[in-house]
Amino acid sequence: LGTDPRCTGIRTDNHGVAAARNLAIDRTEEGLIVPLDADDWLRPNALYEFVLAFSSTPNLRLAIPQEHRKGEGIDRIVTHQWKGYEHLLRQNFLPNTCCFLRSDWFRAGGYRDGTMYEDWEFWIRLLEGAENGQICNIPKVLVEYTIHNDSRVHEAVKRHKEEVEIIKQLNPNIYGKRKN
Repeated sequence: LGTDPRCTGIRTDNHGVAAARNLAIDRTEEGLIVPLDADDWLRPNALYEFVLAFSSTPNLRLAIPQEHRKGEGIDRIVTHQWKGYEHLLRQNFLPNTCCFLRSDWFRAGGYRDGTMYEDWEFWIRLLEGAENGQICNIPKVLVEYTIHNDSRVHEAVKRHKEEVEIIKQLNPNIYGKRKN
């Protein structure tokens, strides 16, 4: 972190991804939030592009960047496109490094423990009731996403059916209304 007064380090016991994100966001002031895993990084223009998206789009709830995925045998650009809320309930097509308002994080109740798909579960609650115009696809690569062979995402994929059931159980008010 060096001596940059805009950055603050927070040390805590390891209680998982959801708890770490909630702790950091809880300690921020109002504004934009961009979650970023420790082995990923934002390109130099990323924060500018996120601010531009929110300043030029009224009532924006989520800005979705493209990402460069890299790892052993992987080197590709991934373009994420908003496919609609009903599609989101069935499949996560959003990266974890999207930009949203802190006030929307608060309204959604933050990230939850209990699932390896904490980002997907959070997006479901964050975007409930959102209209298509409230989601913005940024047509630029803003995130460098590193994939490791021992990443916990591989374990989550092995447990996909169980993780989807956990998400449904955590959100009976949303999934109980639908015939999925």
